[in-house]
Amino acid sequence: MSEPSHIPLRRGMDGATFEAEIRPAARPVVLAGLVDDWPLVRAARESDAALARVIKGYDVGRQPHVIEAPPDAQGRIFYRDDLTAFNFTRRPAGLGATIDRLLECAGTPSAPAIFL
Repeated sequence: MSEPSHIPLRRGMDGATFEAEIRPAARPVVLAGLVDDWPLVRAARESDAALARVIKGYDVGRQPHVIEAPPDAQGRIFYRDDLTAFNFTRRPAGLGATIDRLLECAGTPSAPAIFL
């Protein structure tokens, strides 16, 4: 088995440098700090609650389906062991309510898997 390739790390990338050096090379590169100033990134660095507030600002009232599986499913969305039904529930819920549910479960070792 071969060793993994080294992927260079670049900081302070601007558009001109990207177009002159990165794009023509057509090689993987990690662009560290590229989105540091995005509102979601700044909020996430502040706290879970701050991030939740920003995300909730995008709630336009739609009710997509949220899937929730119990902790014993260990994040595996599938059938029950006896194959008679799914191992999760599926229900409509708004973005804000789903974010609140995620915050409620945050840090809980036996939290369910929640998928929106």
